[in-house]
Amino acid sequence: MAATKATSKTKAKKLAPKVRYMKDPCVTDYVKWTYVPEIGRGVVAMKNAKKGTVLERSPVVVGPNADFKAKHGRMTKADHYLLTWHEKGENRETAMGLGYLMVYNHSDNPNAEFRYRYPQKEIEMVALRDIKKGEEVTHDYGGEGVWFTTREQKAEKEAKKKAAAEKKSVKKPVKKKAPAKKK
Repeated sequence: MAATKATSKTKAKKLAPKVRYMKDPCVTDYVKWTYVPEIGRGVVAMKNAKKGTVLERSPVVVGPNADFKAKHGRMTKADHYLLTWHEKGENRETAMGLGYLMVYNHSDNPNAEFRYRYPQKEIEMVALRDIKKGEEVTHDYGGEGVWFTTREQKAEKEAKKKAAAEKKSVKKPVKKKAPAKKK
């Protein structure tokens, strides 16, 4: 009787599906979404990353432009977070990135870039240069310019303001008037 119970336990184990959990290929320990002072949200490096390191790989939802773009002629907040997907050449589509893809901030001098993986419907964020732990990970949004004032543009404007203020504060030497002659 004990042998029968052992056999039925063995059969029960064999019948149960074996579930294998694997590490999510999209999640890495290289980046983390966080609050970035003076900007809001952003993504920072959690450890040092060498040039060429895949910092993140995320799936995207792809569809025709008409399915994503605002129908009323104005851009919505969500439109700012959509990507152009070129997989089908001239028949352009739109992609909505998942993971952290949509919260990486823009820089005119980025330290990372998107690498499109069309067959897998994924986008990787890849380091363009070595990135240090704690450094914000940025990429260039591309195109003919962006719809907002970039950090670099703001810094340039502030530097010009500061230079102009310093120039004004430099006092010109005051010429002493000759004493008036007495009559």
